[in-house]
Amino acid sequence: MLRELNFSPKNSFYIWFDKKYKKEYYIAQLSMCKTKFVKEKDNKFNSIKLIKSYSNKFNEEKTIYYSSSDIINPFEENYGMFLINFLNADFSSFESAYLTYFCFYGLELLTEFCNNIPKVRAFNSEQDFKNTYKDIFNQSQLKLKELQNTIRLCVNYTYNLKRQDKYKNASYLTKFIAYSINKNLFRYTTNINVYYNINYAYKINDIKVTNITPLAVKDKIDERIINPTESNIYNSNYISNLVYLSLNEIATNPNVSIGICKNCGKYFISYKRSPEKYCRITYSENEEICKDIGIQATYKKKQKDNPCLSLYRKTYQKKLMYAKRSSNENAKHEFDDWKKLAKEKVKDFNNRIISENELINWLKNSSISNNL
Repeated sequence: MLRELNFSPKNSFYIWFDKKYKKEYYIAQLSMCKTKFVKEKDNKFNSIKLIKSYSNKFNEEKTIYYSSSDIINPFEENYGMFLINFLNADFSSFESAYLTYFCFYGLELLTEFCNNIPKVRAFNSEQDFKNTYKDIFNQSQLKLKELQNTIRLCVNYTYNLKRQDKYKNASYLTKFIAYSINKNLFRYTTNINVYYNINYAYKINDIKVTNITPLAVKDKIDERIINPTESNIYNSNYISNLVYLSLNEIATNPNVSIGICKNCGKYFISYKRSPEKYCRITYSENEEICKDIGIQATYKKKQKDNPCLSLYRKTYQKKLMYAKRSSNENAKHEFDDWKKLAKEKVKDFNNRIISENELINWLKNSSISNNL
């Protein structure tokens, strides 16, 4: 079961999944153009982010290097992102396709659409990089868009994203299988290799057979040197097979679903225990996530539509301005005391501890009785 793995990214793409830690890992060779490695605090391995916003165009002349991963040091993503990034990718041009998808996974995934794809190497400039791969993308573009549309339709049907009444109560899995049979999507499983139950250990040299006991194994599992929760390793250079495989992984996981972000319209993974309306997808560093934007927008709309929350904001602003302009030394302290109490009252209202009328009356009375 445990053996040394020598998977080479030079010839193919490898991917595997970990439901427990909500991660997926892959081995590939990548051209690092406008990208760099970012290791977040919850990432064991390297993940990739754009140096600038993904909407930026190619406009800088500089050397482009390449990098690769292996079984000991794979690239790491959040669970389901290979599929999600494909669903959201912009394949309208070579530049947008690279910056929204292929920079993360490599252009070698176009093998099924175009023969003789150049090997990954260092380039003298971005223009040199474009000249090497742009024609290959153009040859593959139509088939890529067709594949993306096919997978999107399957996802929409499986997770009822178009809000159709028919079969809305059927399980995700049964809808996924039914759609796959009806549209013959199982044809996307003919060019993939499966390595069964061999990826339990990343650092096999750290495991001494003579010293292995159940307690020692537990320690190795806690350290994630041994990881029995991971899936088999899947290997292919056919993007259609890898995307369908990733969708199958999500559809057979009863704890997750796929939704569409209410803010940006992107597909995203949602966990059943805490279903969300907004995604957390980012392509570059320090990019604001839709969940934060959506919560702020919802709160502002709630304030606008709700008379008592609107009164709270007006009262707050009035008292704040008075405190700033007042020469009374106690004005700021009085405002801080009121602000703290007012926030508690609004919290009680949001939690339905007090009614709308109770909050309104308190705000009006505090406006009258307080010196501010």
